[in-house]
Amino acid sequence: MNIFSILGIAAVGTIMSILLKQYLPEYSVLATLATSIIILFWVVVNLIPVLDKLTYFIKEIKMPGEYSLIILKSLGIAFVVQLISDICKDAGETAIASKLELAGKISILILSLPLFEKIISIIFEMLS
Repeated sequence: MNIFSILGIAAVGTIMSILLKQYLPEYSVLATLATSIIILFWVVVNLIPVLDKLTYFIKEIKMPGEYSLIILKSLGIAFVVQLISDICKDAGETAIASKLELAGKISILILSLPLFEKIISIIFEMLS
C-alpha cells in the first residue's frame, strides 16, 4: 500500500472540503464522504493480501472457521462504524456519532457471544 497516495487523496479531499465549507457548506460533508469512501476502497483493496495471510495463519493454528469469521466481521464493523462516526463528527453531529459508536460496540458484543460462551465453557472444564 502506497501511503503517499492515500495522503495525497486525503489532502485533496480536505482542501476541497474546506473550500466548499466557505462557499457551499452543504456540499462540504459530501466531499468528506467521497474522500472517505475513496480512501476506504483503497485500503480494502490493499488489505486483501493481509486477509489472505490471516486466513493462512488461522488454518495453521486450526481455529474453527466460525471463530475466525467472528473476528473478521468484528474488525469490519469496527472500521466501518469508525469511518461513519468520524463523518458524523465532521458534520457536527456528535450525538449521532456517539450513538453510532455505541451501536457498533453492541453489535460486536452480540457477534462475539459464541466466543465468550466457548471461553466460559473451557474455564468451567478446567475448574472441574
